Amino acid sequence: MTGCGVVDVLEAAHVPPYMGKETNVVSNGLLLRADVHTLFDPFLIGVDPITMQICIAPSLAASIYGELKGRPLATPSTKRHLVDKSLIEKHRALCEW
Repeated sequence: MTGCGVVDVLEAAHVPPYMGKETNVVSNGLLLRADVHTLFDPFLIGVDPITMQICIAPSLAASIYGELKGRPLATPSTKRHLVDKSLIEKHRALCEW
């Protein structure tokens, strides 16, 4: 989402929250900067499942996170690492904005 290449601040985020082994799969994950992960989990940052562009809650619009709005989600170099769009859709549906 951010293009950050500092490995020490990157975290694996579950798209729908972790609920055991069945959710702990590559297709249910995104690599996010730690601060973005903190906002993604409570549904303040999401991804539009149709355009695969970043969405942000209105409360973040005037913050530095407003710059993320509309950015395309990066595509991994291999299909094996693609996030499942249906899981992106579930996460976005939980964003109440």
